Amino acid sequence: MAISQFYLGDWQVEPSSNTLRLGKFKRTIEPKAMDVLLLLCQQAGEVVSADDIV
Repeated sequence: MAISQFYLGDWQVEPSSNTLRLGKFKRTIEPKAMDVLLLLCQQAGEVVSADDIV
């Protein structure tokens, strides 16, 4: 299941294009970095081990 865009604080996160937006500022990140960001957002408030990230 693909995750559609969502907000992380003031940042708009768009996983399908690996982009982060803050107002007019747009930043493209590496797919692996987006995967880690998504994992951490899905586990919000929980400790995520390095093994889980790998």
